[in-house]
Amino acid sequence: MSYKFDIFDDREFEGFIRDILQKELKTTFQSFKAGRDKGID
Repeated sequence: MSYKFDIFDDREFEGFIRDILQKELKTTFQSFKAGRDKGID
């Protein structure tokens, strides 16, 4: 099956992946607003 992940912007993709990992790993992750580094970490 093929998925079109390019429909997400960077923030949507981050939230999508976070939600999948939280469900699969049965834990929580904290998200932060965009910082001055513009996502370079």
